[in-house]
Amino acid sequence: AHGLADRTTFAGLRGDVPNLMQQAMDVLLFPSRFEGLPLTLLEAQAAALPAVISGAISPETDVMASAITRLSLSTDAAEWAAAVLAAGARPRPDRTACLEAIERSPFNAALSRTNLLSSYQQCLAAVKTRNL
Repeated sequence: AHGLADRTTFAGLRGDVPNLMQQAMDVLLFPSRFEGLPLTLLEAQAAALPAVISGAISPETDVMASAITRLSLSTDAAEWAAAVLAAGARPRPDRTACLEAIERSPFNAALSRTNLLSSYQQCLAAVKTRNL
């Protein structure tokens, strides 16, 4: 309806998202009104891709804060455009440093699995203690 069909690709499930982000994008523009946990933003940070995002996005997702620019959704389009151009002009963060930051963050899958398993074990132990 808006003439974007020839400019849009739905790539499906991919294992090479960080490489795609690095090669296909200069900046992630994320002017979302409501977000719980935007995995796209985490993927962008892991790929060392600068991001211009709305202030509505939870600050807990700022793993590489130096790569993120936050703007209010009430900011006019010209200022958003200027922020995107500025973010794209800055040198990208070191990808290794970005990956290490993600690994140290609460969003690390292995750490999350360990924490979840520990929670289940504590609940199971509590149930067993009550049943004795």
